Amino acid sequence: MKLKPFSSSRPKRWDSIGKTWKWIAGTPDADDLKMINTSINSLVLQNNQQVLINEEIGKRIQDITAITNQVLKAEKERTKNRSLEFNQLIMLSNLDSLQDQVETLEEAVLMAKHGIPCSKLLTIHNFNNIATYLAKYDMFISSFEELLSKAKAQVMMNTTHIHYILKIPQLSINTYEHIYVDSIIKNDKRISIKQNYYLRNLSHIYELKHSCSNEAEYFLCENQDIDIPPHCIKELIFGQHTNCTFERVYSKGLIKRITDATILINDAVIEITSNCSNNNHILNGSFLIQFEQCNLRINGELYSNYEMTLPNNPYHPTTGLLVNEIGIIDSPTPEYLTNLTLSHRAKMDFIELQNQSLEWKFNLFGSFTGTLVTITIIYFAIRLVLSRRNSLQINIKPEKIDETALTEISTEPESSTKQLSEEKQNEIEKFLNVSTPYRNI
Repeated sequence: MKLKPFSSSRPKRWDSIGKTWKWIAGTPDADDLKMINTSINSLVLQNNQQVLINEEIGKRIQDITAITNQVLKAEKERTKNRSLEFNQLIMLSNLDSLQDQVETLEEAVLMAKHGIPCSKLLTIHNFNNIATYLAKYDMFISSFEELLSKAKAQVMMNTTHIHYILKIPQLSINTYEHIYVDSIIKNDKRISIKQNYYLRNLSHIYELKHSCSNEAEYFLCENQDIDIPPHCIKELIFGQHTNCTFERVYSKGLIKRITDATILINDAVIEITSNCSNNNHILNGSFLIQFEQCNLRINGELYSNYEMTLPNNPYHPTTGLLVNEIGIIDSPTPEYLTNLTLSHRAKMDFIELQNQSLEWKFNLFGSFTGTLVTITIIYFAIRLVLSRRNSLQINIKPEKIDETALTEISTEPESSTKQLSEEKQNEIEKFLNVSTPYRNI
């Protein structure tokens, strides 16, 4: 209090009046005004503080907004990158799937070239569709394995499409027997047969261009390989007498292995050894040899059979049938013609050598005689020309002739005689070189 300066405020005269008027009328006085000013100042100060607080809060909100925007932007980039990576993974998966399908197609095409169906290319849905389709034609397939074992695959393609085809054999309602037919050589000829394989039942016979493939339960024959057989073969297979065309055979010792258990010896001389027995056989003619569970050596060539067994009815002979020959086909094989040409060529070379030797001997003697005759004829021709020349000179009457003319006349006969002698000589040689019934040149 000692240090604090003392200030005394003189009370204003109007303050008392203001308070009295306040008491009478109720109007505010100076104290109330001071209180109001103090309150307003306090409110202004607080408002200023609130403004500062609001500004700080605004700054904080802006910072939070900026950070939130950055987070959202980063999240958007991360989502975009994740979507891109996910799309890339889908593309890689599709490429792997496409590559797998291409490899499957390639494998299916390669297998189809060998007629083998590809199980990877067919699904259960495909099998159900195939089985339903085949059931319409009374062809029933019980399993996927049965379909693959019976079917054969084929493929066709162009620049835009690939057609994969399954060929499933349709079994015949009728039962046929698959047989092999061959003719025996006799007197260097045999019945002409174009094909060796046939299908036969009680009423029909068909000729096969190729042997049918043997499946587990049936023979599979292509439709384009089936044809109508000749009347001759048809009658023989049915066991009836017939008329046939024969063909001449130029080969000797035909040995043909029909099956693993059957060998046909057709007009041959053979020596047979076997491990089934210790006996050696020499056969001459035509024979049908059947063996199983052993080895055979025919003329040194080995034939083995340890798997196939003989059937109950292995062959059906036609020895009791009469076959009339209505024609013969004479068409030598190229091998026979080649050998025949070589042998004839050797004979012709031998004959040509003999003729050349005889011609040399004949010319040796004939040349001497011909030379002597030619010299004699030329001699007589010269004498004849000379005699004509002399007679010509005697007949000339010499009159007044100049010496120059005489020389010309004397020289002309010599040239003419020489020319005449040469012409006569050529005519004589030509005459002597012409053969006559009494003289051979």
